[in-house]
This record gives sequence, C-alpha cells and structure tokens, in this order.
Amino acid sequence: MIAALWSRLARPAAVVLLAIPLAAQAEPKSPPDAAQSFASDREKPGLELVKEWDFAASGRKLPGLLDDFHTLYAFDNGRQDYLPGTGEWQRYRLNHNHLLEDGTLKLVARLAGGWTPGGFESGMIRSKLGQRYGYFEVSAKMPSGRGLWPSITLQPADAVWPPSIVVAAAVGNRPGEVRTSYHLLAGKAVGPDRDSKVDQWGGYENAVDLSRGYHVFAVDWTPQGVTHYVDGVAVVKRNFAWKHEDGSDAGPAQLVVSLAVGGDWAGPPLNAGDFPATMAIKYIRVYRHVSNQLVELPRK
Repeated sequence: MIAALWSRLARPAAVVLLAIPLAAQAEPKSPPDAAQSFASDREKPGLELVKEWDFAASGRKLPGLLDDFHTLYAFDNGRQDYLPGTGEWQRYRLNHNHLLEDGTLKLVARLAGGWTPGGFESGMIRSKLGQRYGYFEVSAKMPSGRGLWPSITLQPADAVWPPSIVVAAAVGNRPGEVRTSYHLLAGKAVGPDRDSKVDQWGGYENAVDLSRGYHVFAVDWTPQGVTHYVDGVAVVKRNFAWKHEDGSDAGPAQLVVSLAVGGDWAGPPLNAGDFPATMAIKYIRVYRHVSNQLVELPRK
C-alpha cells in the first residue's frame, strides 16, 4: 500500500522512481511549460473545470466540508487514520483539526497525548470525488518545523496501492527554510524523467520558502504520463501507467491532502514551539481534458 512509498522515500537511495520505460508508448500529450500566470488562472486552455473548492467563499462551515471530503484514508474500509510502516507520530482526527478561517482550510497538527508515536493529532482530507486523468491543482502554504510532513497525493479510490501520484510533499527534516518540494510517482511502470528540474530523489529546489506564502502545486495527468508543476513551472515529466501490481487498471483517483508528523523520512518532531502546526489551503481545483469523461464515485 501507499505506506511502502513513504517508507522507501525515507531511504533516498531506494526511491521508487523506477526507470522502466513503457514499451511502445506514445509521447505524453502534455501542455507546453506554463507561464507563471497559468498557475493562478481559473480558466485554462484545453481544460474544463469539474470541481472547485474555494475556501475563501463566505459561509463555509465544517459540515459542508464533510459533504465533499472524508477525513481518513480509504484503506481499512475508510477507517485508517495513519500510514503503518512509515513511523508517523500523528493520528488523523476530527477534533478541531480542520479549521475554516481566514479564507482558507487549515489542517492543524497538535500535541495531544505525549511526545511519542501516536501522541499527536492532525488533519487530512480525501475527496469523495474520484477522477482518472485530468489537471489537479492545489494552492497551499506549507508549514515549517522539524518532523512536519505535509503532502498532496492522488491515490486509487479502490484502496489498492500502488499506484499513486505525489503531487507535492515537503519534509521538515533539515534546519532552516522549507524550499524543497518532492514530486514522485509509484507504480508498476514509471518512465525516466524528461525535461527535469528535480534531483535524483524527485526534489525540486524552489527559489522561495514554501512556508512564507501560498504556492500552486499541480499535475497534468494523461493516459501516457504525468507532468508536475510548481507555480506554473513544469518541473518534471514522466511516462506513467496507472495500474496495480497485477497489471489491472487502478480506476479513479481521490485527492488526499494531509499534514503528517514524524516518520522515518521527516524524522521526529523536536520543538514544542512548532505546534500547533498548520498547512493552509486556499483552493483545490479539478479539471478534465476536454476529450476525457468524468467518473464520479458513489459516496460511502
């Protein structure tokens, strides 16, 4: 399952960007590198807006949020509150861990039961909307602090991992500013990086601190491959097959935004002053390519 991805990411030498090209695969039909304005434009050429969650909208309340999002993982029949095998310290809860204020959705991590694995509570959202392929875009402000692990991922709605697409992750495992964002794929067949600005571990060095303002993280996902964007800049393109290990199609994906604490990759939290910690989300947008059809999951 997806826990295996994070546990492998904790060991950079074994990162899961498998250099196995797809045989006889056509080149991805990805858009050209976008200008900075593309990241903030609501209307985008060749794309149709399917769903937008604008957290600045007046009157948004938590019950309305829960109409559209789960707050636990799809694994274990939708009851899993952390990723076993990663060493995470938080457990996802609905205990003032999702705040709609200041025109944003804030996922809040706080000390709850002790400075130990399982002693922190935090927030996550998993979209009830499921879609295979399209353009997925999130405007977010990442937290800073040792042991904080915010991420944006696309995960199979059928809760069978792999595959997955890490739209962006930021890991507080080093002192100073949060500048590196990670953009990764996990699956049966992941092609080599092309037009890449990422390092060997899938990390992109941003020019600014990601905790000091909002940044737009996005992927353009087609049947042929995935292009990752940060603030409208294409940072890496890869061929990619959205399939399970047995070769079966993985079906629709759900968007997951989470704020984890601790873990093998991020390391343990060190400073009480870093908590409560907040990952703030301004908006989430889901588009489809004009030639693709939306597949929406039943709610459960």
